[in-house]
Order: sequence, then C-alpha cells, then structure tokens
Amino acid sequence: MKPHSYLANLNDDDLIEFSNNSLMKIGKLRKALKQVFNRDIEDFIKNFLRNEAIKIYPATQIYYPDGTTKIHQNNWFSSGVACKLLKLGNKSWNQGTIKIRVEVEFFPNEKSDKTININDVIDLNLTDFSDSLTIQSIVDDEFEQLRCQLEEL
Repeated sequence: MKPHSYLANLNDDDLIEFSNNSLMKIGKLRKALKQVFNRDIEDFIKNFLRNEAIKIYPATQIYYPDGTTKIHQNNWFSSGVACKLLKLGNKSWNQGTIKIRVEVEFFPNEKSDKTININDVIDLNLTDFSDSLTIQSIVDDEFEQLRCQLEEL
C-alpha cells in the first residue's frame, strides 16, 4: 500500500489561493491535513466503533497457524488495524489488517493553447513603452515646428 500523499507534487513554499483571495503556503495546509487525517479521523472512527459496541485495542496479539504469535500495534493510518475478513461464499476467515490511506492532490485546469511567460509580458510592455516614447518624441517635434511657424506669422 502506498503511503499517504498530501499534495506531493507541490513544495512547502508554494502558495495556494482560495476563492476569497486568501493565500496559504502548501506546507501549512499539508501540516493541517496530516493532523486531521491522522488524529481526528482516527479518533472519530474509534468513537464510532465504540458506539457500535466494537472495541479496537491499542495492540492486538495475532496468532498464526504455525503456532507463532505477534503483537500488532493497531493504528488506522500507519500499521493498520488487525482483523479477519469472511468474504461472501468463502468457507474460512482471512487474517489481515485494514488501513486507511489518504491522498490529496492538486489538479490544474486544462491548459490553454496560449501560455503566458512573465518575461514576455515584461518585454512586450517595455517595447510598448519604448514605442510610446518614440511616438511622443515625433509628436513633440511636430508640435514645436507648428509653434515656430505660428510665431513667424
């Protein structure tokens, strides 16, 4: 079973913006997700099962057919909880563990055909600015010529 994955394709210092324009570093969100999924949900599951009269002990002694035993720490998210499963149609129980694995991912919207590079935008703006200065210089020169002609009249 793969380990938990909390936005694994992102770095801790990457930023996420939510709909109300609030920003959060991925590392802070990742920390909250780990805490919620590892502790809060595990406590919720234990309490739910306890209310159903099912008790999960912190550790379970597992007996194997060859006569050996093993102490298993019951944790829903790391080692799993020891259990036996009887599938419909089977004649015997199958020993194992049940684990919860959490995966949180970011899925970008489909990329448009046009990718914007910030350097291109800066170059474009500088080119526009340079063109504007050139045009303004030409206009200023023509205005000066007209003013001189008017003074001569």
